[in-house]
Amino acid sequence: MKPKKRTREEYIKTYCQDKVMRKRKAVYISSAMHKTLEMIVNELKKDTHITLSSYVNMIIIHHVNDYMYLLKKLVDDGRDDASNITSP
Repeated sequence: MKPKKRTREEYIKTYCQDKVMRKRKAVYISSAMHKTLEMIVNELKKDTHITLSSYVNMIIIHHVNDYMYLLKKLVDDGRDDASNITSP
């Protein structure tokens, strides 16, 4: 799948919504990926007040929303409670 061509402004509007997360859980990523994401967020901070956590959360939200049908199907194939998967 080709990435959509977006302007910087469109990208910021989509992925740089700095939201306070009250109930959080840890998710581990590689040091290399953390460094990459940190560099991206530092660049985005020129135009926003985004944090690394908020940025990663927005990426995951958009990914889950984009692939919700497939994700539900994958879970449904293995479980009876796939209807519990909802959009973030």
